[in-house]
Amino acid sequence: MICIRLAYSDPGKAAERDLHLAAHKAFLRSGRLLILQSGPVFDAEGQQAGALVVAETPDLATMRELCAEDPFAVHGIYDRTLFMEWRLTLGQIPQIEAAGP
Repeated sequence: MICIRLAYSDPGKAAERDLHLAAHKAFLRSGRLLILQSGPVFDAEGQQAGALVVAETPDLATMRELCAEDPFAVHGIYDRTLFMEWRLTLGQIPQIEAAGP
């Protein structure tokens, strides 16, 4: 199953974010999640508002459990996090074949 995590950063936690950034990146690169795509998202003013992770997991519960170990989640850097199943219909991710329209 392909799942996404859309996490919105708490604007009041910029100092804490900087403090835990290296650990957050290490978590994402640890291989605990099979990440297909990941990166920051920006608001209309061009300010980083959070991040998106697209990962392959057995189910949505596994995605939530693993993401709960992200140092940004552990230390409250995110003020809101959404988890959803995602089905590719257009475009390409090398390991995934589009399901069609």
